[in-house]
Amino acid sequence: MLHEGLVAQLLADTVTAAFLVGDDSEHNRVYPLVMPQKIPRGPSQTPCVVYQTRSVDRQVTYCGTSGLIRTMLQLDCYSSTYTEAKQLADAVRTSLIDFRGSLGGVVSVRHAALESEFDLQDPEPGLYRVSQNWVFWHEED
Repeated sequence: MLHEGLVAQLLADTVTAAFLVGDDSEHNRVYPLVMPQKIPRGPSQTPCVVYQTRSVDRQVTYCGTSGLIRTMLQLDCYSSTYTEAKQLADAVRTSLIDFRGSLGGVVSVRHAALESEFDLQDPEPGLYRVSQNWVFWHEED
């Protein structure tokens, strides 16, 4: 459910949606694990956000699990230009930093924090990437 809430939040935010919603408004560019390969004459694959779970820790108390989960997500912001990759990463950070409440109307988040951010270049496809590591404290689905 956290992933669904993340996608909904990024697409509901007007700044991030400007980067991530395709021309037909049916196609969005938020992908789990990997970016799909480009289809000739198909819709653009970038700019985009690719997300993956890095870890999930359930809080244990003396009476059992508390229902509170600490999930670390990696969000990679890709673009064909460095400037646009940085702009997208800034928009994602602004949308999610210190978030508390119902993420995308799907999952109750107690706190979202950006732990690290760094720049990468993928030379083979000619893409720039800003990688962010996020920690979300949220309630069990």
